[in-house]
Amino acid sequence: MNISRRKFLSVATLGSGVLLNVGVLGQSIMPPIVDNQGIKNLTFLSFFGNMNTEFEFINADRIKVPLQLVAVDDVRPMAKRKWGQGEENFVLKFHGHSRYPLMQGTYEVEHFALGKFSLFITEGKTDKAGITFIAVINRVTR
Repeated sequence: MNISRRKFLSVATLGSGVLLNVGVLGQSIMPPIVDNQGIKNLTFLSFFGNMNTEFEFINADRIKVPLQLVAVDDVRPMAKRKWGQGEENFVLKFHGHSRYPLMQGTYEVEHFALGKFSLFITEGKTDKAGITFIAVINRVTR
């Protein structure tokens, strides 16, 4: 079978678009439309001040899955760790019960002090205590 590069690229582009919009068993994996101004206004200190509190991640079935923020790690190089320098680079670690698994993706999040915002998380370590999820914030804040 002889396929041209042009034909391959057109089919591959179309196929990847379908894969992005449809997940396993036909479930949509596209994130809900949420006002992202909430996360824009949240900083390292916002999350650090709310460690060990519960965040509710709303899944595709609109079920609230509770995850506890267990760590906020500044991952900028030591030379750049001056507040207000216009860059933020930190990792959020959440811990949840294995009864409530979440897939990697963007979720609407609710928190009693921080409000509503969207956040992309990925699954980390799973053990007897539960599941750890990771979110990376890397942005310019100027």
